[in-house]
Amino acid sequence: MTEVLLSRLSYTYRYKARHIQALRDVSVLVESGELMAILGPSGGGKTTLLRLIAGLQQPTSGDILFDGYSVKKVSARKRGVMMVFQDEQLFPYMTVFQNIAFGLKSQHISGKALRKRVAEVLELVQMTGYEKRLPSQLSGGEQQRIALARAIAVQPKVLLLDEPLSHLDANLREQLREMVRYIQQHLKITMLFVTHDQHEALSIADRVGILMQGALQQVAMPNELLQNPSNIDVARFLGMPNIFCGQKSGRCLRTTLGDFNLSGENSKAQDGEVYFVVPTTAIQPIFDSAIPQNCLTATVVHQQYYYHRWRYTLKIADVTFYMDYLMPCEAAVLDVVIDPMQIKVYPKHATQI
Repeated sequence: MTEVLLSRLSYTYRYKARHIQALRDVSVLVESGELMAILGPSGGGKTTLLRLIAGLQQPTSGDILFDGYSVKKVSARKRGVMMVFQDEQLFPYMTVFQNIAFGLKSQHISGKALRKRVAEVLELVQMTGYEKRLPSQLSGGEQQRIALARAIAVQPKVLLLDEPLSHLDANLREQLREMVRYIQQHLKITMLFVTHDQHEALSIADRVGILMQGALQQVAMPNELLQNPSNIDVARFLGMPNIFCGQKSGRCLRTTLGDFNLSGENSKAQDGEVYFVVPTTAIQPIFDSAIPQNCLTATVVHQQYYYHRWRYTLKIADVTFYMDYLMPCEAAVLDVVIDPMQIKVYPKHATQI
């Protein structure tokens, strides 16, 4: 197992007489045996980050350390890093066995030891019996399994996956995602998994890093990321639908949905104009005859089944917002209450990108 430390990593390239900063001051520690997902929109620097770690490109500034030792001047071949791409990049005229054996032969492994290692990784990716097939005889999912088997066969220090499942259908993606996680835990290998799919990142990773426009906005465990976005840009990227403007004065947040008394960290935010985020789970319907003081009466515009729960589109005057609830409801009008403890407040002027 290898610990990976990225220290103030930046990368700038020249394009049409302009200098483009693809990465800026990226610092993060990936623990030994951790699976970290790097999540972000297209063009945010995710692939560039992997290529720097792999040694395929050199950073403009900053350092990359494996177990405390800089590898910035170590060639890609000697870093002990393997990378799996979105395009499987198997050798088309080699059999499955030959594709997997290729890297092992470069390590001077041959004979019985080579055959044993190939058999082991094929069993891990559930492809035993496919040794003699060519890539053209495999489905897309099967080719991706072989690409993964080829990468882990050489027992790399670090495994990098660059959107390896993005072109597969939903069911197959879920199956291979579970397989990747099982293999990572079984081998206890340090892994960075790049994706633009939020659900994929949150379901597979120990921690998730949000990379947007070359800057690492937040690194957190999946549940923490959803509960406490570090800034309004992260909240927007994560698709949080209830983002509004308000006016904060002390502990009071004045909004078009009503006034709320803030507590905890939210009460410490600077007074003035702010953005605030209301999680969809922070809004709940009230069916009791006893109506709480901060109750709101909303019109039900629409409801649909959404990720094992029902998502309601609600409206109060001209304000549209969304609520998640476990049960469907036939009512055209609902009394709802918002838990102020779950409201997140961000300075309106402090967007970071």
